[in-house]
Amino acid sequence: MNIFLAFWVQLLIFVILFCYDEDGSEEVKEKFIVSIVNLAKRNKEYSNEDVEVMRYALEGIYLTFTKILVITLIACLLGLFKEYIWFVLLYTPIRSVSFGWHANTTKECWVVSILAFILIPYIFSIITINEITKIILLTFSILVFALYSPADTKKRPIVNKKRRLLFKVVSLIITLVYCCYSFKHSNLISNLMIASLLYQSLLINPLIYKITHQEFNNYKTYNLNE
Repeated sequence: MNIFLAFWVQLLIFVILFCYDEDGSEEVKEKFIVSIVNLAKRNKEYSNEDVEVMRYALEGIYLTFTKILVITLIACLLGLFKEYIWFVLLYTPIRSVSFGWHANTTKECWVVSILAFILIPYIFSIITINEITKIILLTFSILVFALYSPADTKKRPIVNKKRRLLFKVVSLIITLVYCCYSFKHSNLISNLMIASLLYQSLLINPLIYKITHQEFNNYKTYNLNE
């Protein structure tokens, strides 16, 4: 990857994001959501609660799709498409069962996503991780997942105890599979497996919740109210 091209692309991204008209973006997103909701209402009557659930899901779809599109284009421009795709494929399973921290605003989400899905694949594609470092990093990851997975959010608390246990077990299984592969191999995939575990270890750690002034273990609030 041309380091000068990388620098200017990243600089352009930050200029766009920080000069970004958030009101305008919200207007576009709202038009998209309203149009889909109105289309759905033509065929069936929905309660206010159903509409809210639908809006929440559509907002997630809209933000995810736009982020994927933009980050994929950036990865292609930087010659990081293969590294980016592998990181997405390896990171998605562990994220989907251990959950974790979410940004407070859309702008923060864009910044974190671009930095994570561009810089992490790049860094871990050019470094060599020796055996001792692997042991330290992977042991740290196992401990973090054993202690804190799954980590919910205020908007999506994991109230059911059986579901929390299931997510923890599955996340630990994925972690151990990644660890076993990484110990036996030293290649791009093993590096990105380690990167996936480390990045997600950060996002389920209570420290990041504290730094960003978010509540950790939100399910406990619901248990206390029962």
